[in-house]
Amino acid sequence: MVNPLQIGWIDYSNEHRNKVMAILDLLAQKGAVDELGIGMIRDGFADMFFPGTSTLQTRAKYFFIVPYLVMELEKESFSSHNQFLNKLSQQELELIDILKQGEDLDGIIGGRSGKKLKRKPSSIYWNGLRKFEIFKYENLTLDNYAKSVFAMKRNKQALKSLGDEETDDIDAMNIMGLSGTV
Repeated sequence: MVNPLQIGWIDYSNEHRNKVMAILDLLAQKGAVDELGIGMIRDGFADMFFPGTSTLQTRAKYFFIVPYLVMELEKESFSSHNQFLNKLSQQELELIDILKQGEDLDGIIGGRSGKKLKRKPSSIYWNGLRKFEIFKYENLTLDNYAKSVFAMKRNKQALKSLGDEETDDIDAMNIMGLSGTV
């Protein structure tokens, strides 16, 4: 039988004790650990039986909110794809306060963490948006989507500068692959 590692120390002051406890807290793993290595198998079955969903997706409303935010951002001009993603992130954080006015905190992504939210609805729901064909291009990541929108805008502006009047009729939403159901 193997004994687990044990650490001991003698503390002479509260300050030293607090420092050691802070270091030990940093070393403690938080969250689930896949010690058997079957997480990938579980995830594979989950994707087969319930495609496009995950345990993080707790509210269907985000399947409508995220595409709406993205479609509205497509109408704006940006100097880079990162600016597009930053604006999306900013709007998702602003959405928290708006949704808090009408519901309890359980149904809102970021309801408790607020502006400190790390994982935004767009990243949580992006796979589902592709699987359910709300977003038509199944292999395009959110980052690549932002790059594509930026490239399309840049190309459209270049065509306009050359005097091509038909570019006014181009609907970026259809070109980028969002279905007309949203």
